[in-house]
Amino acid sequence: MRKLFLCTLILFSIIISQVHAQVVLSPTRDLPPIQEYIKNKGIKRLYEVARCESSFKIDAVGDHGLAYGVMQFHKATFDGYAKKYGLLLDYKNPYHQVDLATLMFKDKLQYHWTCK
Repeated sequence: MRKLFLCTLILFSIIISQVHAQVVLSPTRDLPPIQEYIKNKGIKRLYEVARCESSFKIDAVGDHGLAYGVMQFHKATFDGYAKKYGLLLDYKNPYHQVDLATLMFKDKLQYHWTCK
């Protein structure tokens, strides 16, 4: 009986830790327009990249259909880094793209973008 209790407790702890790791950074209600949202991040280069990559168009498609959104993420790159940071983010959500790009810029991962 004690082993069953311990196994249940361990499993519960694992589930709870995974739920806590899956955080969405920004709810999309009550947010400023995307251009202002990017500017408010305080990373000048992030703003410049978004302007260059998509002209702040939230549904921009580029790179022969492989890149999408305001930050022009490839789906695999977006999903991979969201997972790395332990976040549940929506690839098609422009605010989530900006939030993820912000984390990546802070971690010196700007090389994923080619716009200068």
